Amino acid sequence: MELYKEALTLHYGPGSKIAGVAYYLFPKMTLYTVDFPESDHIYHVQRKTEDDNRTLLNEIKNSYVYRRSELDRGEIEESELTEIDKIAYTLANDADKPLFPLEPDYSHNILKGSPYVKVDKPPFIKKSGWKKSPTTGEILANQEVIKEIKTTHPILKGRLV
Repeated sequence: MELYKEALTLHYGPGSKIAGVAYYLFPKMTLYTVDFPESDHIYHVQRKTEDDNRTLLNEIKNSYVYRRSELDRGEIEESELTEIDKIAYTLANDADKPLFPLEPDYSHNILKGSPYVKVDKPPFIKKSGWKKSPTTGEILANQEVIKEIKTTHPILKGRLV
């Protein structure tokens, strides 16, 4: 919603007054907002009191610049199920250029949040499959396939080994 507000400000000019911003989720037929009162189809999102002093838009911009520079260098930080305090992104956070904070995992408050990967389940593995013998090249049936690296990125599932 902060990005919507910035887009409106840029479109209408810096002196314009924005009445409020919201996000409409069609499947739930609900409007989510921090600017309008709650009603039957409007959900008023409460801001955390500790967020009042944050400059959310600057954190978003700084985080974008940080991640964009990673991609420009040909790097992608893989930090699923890693302690947040040990992730390079967290270590790069400083007072002059604050980054948008990472969310901790729901059950392990020190690990990076991971919506698709559960810690209590084994890494992705196929129960049976085939692979080629490294020496003869023949197909070996019903062999355990190599375990894949856990990832929250659906586009990378089955591609990281």
